[in-house]
Amino acid sequence: MLAVSRLNGCRYCSWGHHEWAQISGVSNEELAQLEQLDPSGFDRRKWVAISYVRALVKENFRRVQPELRRAMQHKYSPDEIRQIELIANVMDVGNRSSNTFDAMLSRFKGAPATDSRIIDEVILSGVFLAIAPVVLLYLSRASKRPVRELVSSLIDYTKNYEEKYSTARASK
Repeated sequence: MLAVSRLNGCRYCSWGHHEWAQISGVSNEELAQLEQLDPSGFDRRKWVAISYVRALVKENFRRVQPELRRAMQHKYSPDEIRQIELIANVMDVGNRSSNTFDAMLSRFKGAPATDSRIIDEVILSGVFLAIAPVVLLYLSRASKRPVRELVSSLIDYTKNYEEKYSTARASK
């Protein structure tokens, strides 16, 4: 989920899935490797899945390189592949919705996104704003941290997202 969120540049989803991963016991080292897309930190099976979902999203779920598809079939059952594809699809839609909220914020600042329509921004921003409190409450309960602390973390993360990841991309 974090790999798809990062690929789509969704700063809100990246933060949420980073938090969720920590709650689920993913180590800071593995999170850093995932955020930097460092294959050396993963066994072959996990890395194939990460590569596969990124390829799916990049190709708008139309096609994937045959060798990558074969690698998935070798490492995962058909049911597992369907589940991975479903999660990637859901993540992609969620990321796009959250990014449309960012487009609305840009419009308010006088710099509307060139590839965005106001009707989409209004509708998807409404969905985003309806879901965000539920996600914050869930993460607060699961992490046993106050909502205020999570909101502060979210704000800090999203403010620094572009700088952090544009620097990481430039160094690759």
